Formats: sequence, structure tokens, C-alpha cells
Amino acid sequence: MHSSRFRPAIRFAILLTIMTGAQFALPAQIADSREFRRASRIPGPKIVSTSGVTGGLPALTGNRIDGTIPIPRRDVVKALKTIFDEWGEPGFRRKFSSNFVRSDRLADSVRVFAPRDARVRVLDAANIQVLQQVIRRGRAPDGEDLLVSRVATTATTQVEFNDRFNARFGNLRGTNDYVIQIFHAIRRKR
Repeated sequence: MHSSRFRPAIRFAILLTIMTGAQFALPAQIADSREFRRASRIPGPKIVSTSGVTGGLPALTGNRIDGTIPIPRRDVVKALKTIFDEWGEPGFRRKFSSNFVRSDRLADSVRVFAPRDARVRVLDAANIQVLQQVIRRGRAPDGEDLLVSRVATTATTQVEFNDRFNARFGNLRGTNDYVIQIFHAIRRKR
């Protein structure tokens, strides 16, 4: 009979013990969840200073000019066509800058994987942006000054080939970003 009178007290004591225990255990659980969410830095290459470097490329040598001289779209398309006219040929490799990473791999891949009769046609050049320009005094073939422009563009190209397996004309269209150098002979102001 006395046991029924102590049941609420026992329940209260048990509840108090559970709540007190939970209060002391709670900070440990919070700490564990914080530990779980803490971000760990993924090791990577160290960032080096890029002063004097444009887009990861060495600065052009020559006399800097104030502002930029716009490069016409037709000149950019012509430069791209000049590069892609050698596509699949041994001369293609010579079109790359010495700063082009893995240029041999690209040239070898084109030679090995592309059909022999494949050609690249430049369909469009857009988003033309002059990144850097310099003038090289007296460096043009006729002794005139040479304007050297590093230009970024987004070009749509199409690889065209004869698909021998399906006996039809094949083409693969793509859009890529290019950084090219364009050279213009300019007359000195007299």
C-alpha cells in the first residue's frame, strides 16, 4: 500500500535523473556534431604570385600602349582559320605557343584519332576580348612596327569528314574558348 504512495516520487526521481543526465550528455553530442561538420582543407598546389602574367601566360614583350586597339572579328576568324588549316598536318604543332601545355598530346591525338580527310571549319567567333597588346618597333617584315595582340574568343567550329563506316558525310560541331595572338603591321605616324 505504501508503494503506491511513492510511485509519483520514484517517477519524479527517475525523470530528474534522466533530464540531468541528458543535460550533461548534450554538450558532448553538440561537440560531436560540430566535429562532424568542420571543414577540412583539401591539399592543393600553392598559389604563386601572378604579377606580370595575363591569364597564366607570360606578359607580351614590347612597348605597352595606352588602352586597347579593337581587333576586328574578321581578323580573329582569319587567324583561327590559319591555325585550323594545318589541322591534322605536321605543321599543326608549330602553330602552338611554347606556353601551350601538352601541345604534343593534342597534336598526336588529332593525328591518331581524327579521320585522315577531316578538316576544321570555323563557323563563328564571338565574345572577342583583347587581353593584352604591345607594339614591337621595326619588327614587321617590311621594317614597320608590329602590333601584337593577345585575344580571347569563343569560337564555333565544325570538324568535317567522310564517314566510311556509314557511307555518308560526317560533321561534329563544337564551341570552345581560344586565346590566340594576332600580329598586325602598323605604319608609324609621321
